[in-house]
Amino acid sequence: MTLDIRIDPPGHEHKETSVSVSKRRDKFEHPRQVHSDIAVSSNTLKQGKTAIHQAHTEQDQQQSATSTTRDRLSQSLIER
Repeated sequence: MTLDIRIDPPGHEHKETSVSVSKRRDKFEHPRQVHSDIAVSSNTLKQGKTAIHQAHTEQDQQQSATSTTRDRLSQSLIER
């Protein structure tokens, strides 16, 4: 493992670079936008999972009703 240490030579001045207000704002707005995008994606995923679950439930109910109907039809034919 190496440790890199940077030491500025004596007399070296740290220069402040001027940054426009819009660029400074972008630094703060970008994470907010990313967070918002993640929240939207998460909600979309939840809605998709809910829709899939609901579709499976409806399919199970339909299959159950079909099975029940088939059983009743076969019983009435046997009894006659």
